[in-house]
Amino acid sequence: MNSAKQRSSAIRYIPSRFSGLRAAPINVLDLSAIKKARIAERFSFELRAEALAALNHQIFDVPNTAVTAGTFGTVTAMKSMSNRRIQIGLYLRY
Repeated sequence: MNSAKQRSSAIRYIPSRFSGLRAAPINVLDLSAIKKARIAERFSFELRAEALAALNHQIFDVPNTAVTAGTFGTVTAMKSMSNRRIQIGLYLRY
């Protein structure tokens, strides 16, 4: 049996449109801390600190599902949302 024909016919059984089902689950932890204080009767402020993807876990992209490719089953990229982002804000209310 010709192995090249065997791999190309396997595409019917392993469709590439369901590649997202083979991905690892996304594990992201977002943290926030808020401090509210009153300066005077009329003025108050709110200090916020937020950390998105705080633990900085890597989120891998889906594996290559092209059966005929030499990189079949390998993960060659990461999702762009796996970077840690920290933002700080100060709100003054009057």
